Amino acid sequence: MARRLGGQVWVVKAQIHAGGRGKAGGVKLARSEDEVAAAARGMLGRKLVTHQTGPQGREVKRVYVEEGCNIARELYLGLLIDRTTSG
Repeated sequence: MARRLGGQVWVVKAQIHAGGRGKAGGVKLARSEDEVAAAARGMLGRKLVTHQTGPQGREVKRVYVEEGCNIARELYLGLLIDRTTSG
């Protein structure tokens, strides 16, 4: 997988529906294909406990591998739909 993406650095991310994956060990930086494989093996089948999953955690069944990049800044967007006022 990493070879097809190209680059020198990759990020392996646990795909669970919860925030805080990085702080819980669900996001790993890899600098070789062997490190990508080891990170994925280490996450798959493991329970990841974040502030959103509670103490029971969530099992990691999928991982996402992407090419690493330099991040200048992170922005987060929240959106709330109010069905009562249709706004």
